[in-house]
Amino acid sequence: MPPTARLQTDGPAPRRPRPSSRRANREVLDGLAAGLSDREVALRVMLFEPALRATLQSIYRKLGVRSRREAVAYRVSHRSD
Repeated sequence: MPPTARLQTDGPAPRRPRPSSRRANREVLDGLAAGLSDREVALRVMLFEPALRATLQSIYRKLGVRSRREAVAYRVSHRSD
């Protein structure tokens, strides 16, 4: 095999930096507060819809809220974060 056809295996492939969980959660909440659908929020934060739904459940748990409406109210009242 010619040397140019080999894959370099000197280590793991470089990974794209991920936003911090806190920042990502804020972006999700901002999308909800802007009235975006789950699909629109998922596209904005580059998640598949099922992953977004799991993220929303996690956010609700962390905030101690039970609904999208309560999460949006929380985000609006804590906008300066």
